[in-house]
Amino acid sequence: MATGISTLGQSLSQINSLKRQQFNLSDLQLQLSSGNKTTKFSGLKTEAIISKRARAEFNAIETYTNNIKIADRRLQQMVTSIEELQAQAGNVANIIAGEIQEGEIDIQQVNDLTKNIIPFLEDLINAQDNERYVFGGAASTQKPLSLSSGTLSTFLKGELKDWQAETLTTDDLIASYRGITDNVIGYNAQLSDNDVGNISVRADKSIEIDYTTFGNADGFRDIMIAVQALQELTVSDTSEVYHIEKIKLEETDYEGAVLPTDLPQTPPPATSLVLPVDFEDPLVRDDFNEENQLRADNFFKIFNDLGLMINRAIDDLDQLRFSLESDRARLSEINDQHLIDKATVTETISDIETVDITDVAIKLNFLQVQLEASYRVTASISNLTLSNFL
Repeated sequence: MATGISTLGQSLSQINSLKRQQFNLSDLQLQLSSGNKTTKFSGLKTEAIISKRARAEFNAIETYTNNIKIADRRLQQMVTSIEELQAQAGNVANIIAGEIQEGEIDIQQVNDLTKNIIPFLEDLINAQDNERYVFGGAASTQKPLSLSSGTLSTFLKGELKDWQAETLTTDDLIASYRGITDNVIGYNAQLSDNDVGNISVRADKSIEIDYTTFGNADGFRDIMIAVQALQELTVSDTSEVYHIEKIKLEETDYEGAVLPTDLPQTPPPATSLVLPVDFEDPLVRDDFNEENQLRADNFFKIFNDLGLMINRAIDDLDQLRFSLESDRARLSEINDQHLIDKATVTETISDIETVDITDVAIKLNFLQVQLEASYRVTASISNLTLSNFL
């Protein structure tokens, strides 16, 4: 009886030992396959809190780096658009400078260039990152600028017609187009009313960078006004309400002219010479030359002012571009620090949660050998009988 009890006790002890070994074997096999110590935080015991905090910090860093990635992409889009807009506006300014230096102007060339470039400038101000307008501020789903209504063109045509009719002086015309409001240009209502929020990026828990650049900033709007004004100023199509065919009249233009309307359209002033003109009269010739000089002076005063307006706008855009590049540089520095912090946190998580595969493999092999031996011992105990014992 005592022998039976002793054998039973040994069997139960051996079974419990086998269970522990089997559990350890299963745990080691899981570690070997997953590379982790456990599948639950509770399995980390006292290190679970450290692991949770490290993972929370890792997730926060991921969010910040993703924010920075999106903002940097939009900043790059903004910088590229500004650079291209500056280049296109610079082409117009160069044409103006070249025409002035040569002392003559090809009206049709200037008109064709500006007419072709205006839609491109509009597209640049309406640049998008996916479906968001990067120069729209917080109202990023609304197109900042739309010239389709034609309000800017219509306004300028009216002012130029009054200038040509001498009901508006050259200085008044310059003041007029320089004072055009945003809604006349074609900006959306929110931008026109300054009723748009800023855009910023949360780059860290205590760092938020505002990189707002509105499409109606002075540099943008002045280029749009100046290029559109140049296009309207140089219209030569006689079917238009306002047009000019020449800057200065020639003596031959007066041949056969009975009324002032028979003469080619020019900048003001209209001719004061009595038709038909007697160019043999020195006083008449003096008046003719004086009028032509006034026409050229009036035209080139506007022409030069528009060129100056474009060049200053390009400089203004430089300031915007430098500011955006500065924001990009700052975001890059913050992102670099995030990458360092991310590596540190990842190492902390790894130290706590992951296992040394080589070490686990050694333990697993040793435990398998131990378990096989235990199976043999258990089998031997199970086969013990009184006859075998005797």
